Amino acid sequence: MHERSKRRFVASPSHCYGGGSSRFRTRWCRLPGAATAALLVGLVAAGCASGPVAPEDVEQTEKALLQPFLVNKTVRCNELLIEMTGNFNQFVGQPAVDPRVHEMRHEQAQDGSYIDKIWTNRMGLSRGAMTIAVGELPEYTPTGIKLGPRTTFSVTHEVRLRIHQRTHAMTLKATASGERVVVQEARGRPRAVREFVIADGVLGGS
Repeated sequence: MHERSKRRFVASPSHCYGGGSSRFRTRWCRLPGAATAALLVGLVAAGCASGPVAPEDVEQTEKALLQPFLVNKTVRCNELLIEMTGNFNQFVGQPAVDPRVHEMRHEQAQDGSYIDKIWTNRMGLSRGAMTIAVGELPEYTPTGIKLGPRTTFSVTHEVRLRIHQRTHAMTLKATASGERVVVQEARGRPRAVREFVIADGVLGGS
């Protein structure tokens, strides 16, 4: 790691990813869930106590919130809600739309605090499922495009992307729900869960 990254993260080399994004050149480190939660709480407390958050703390918080998504897995569900602030735009994809099958609309909170982008699959079947990925930006190499680690959602009914506005706290959350939620990690077996949640830099759900 770069010296700057060493001061920010405490993790063994086996828990680190090679950075591939154009924004973050340091290596990504996978901290345990408890450590990530403690890190976020500490940053929030520091920000409240001392006023504006330093740029290096902003970057650190972004990394901590994005970190749980940086595991190659696929989540199949009926409905997906992603809540985010605008600084994560480049890391959150949007589903491709087939006008014959999908509808897309916008909704806005009355107080202007958030804007929702909503995609609906009118068929409600896996054949028209929408795909959205959250993770590192692809790396362009002489041999082609190299995808970074990411969590991919395959959604059969509705994707709702909520973008918080104004001075909302930095946010990146995902909730996959519905009648059937199946999680499959790379080289792993699919497993059914009631709900799949990543919030505040921690993987949850059951």
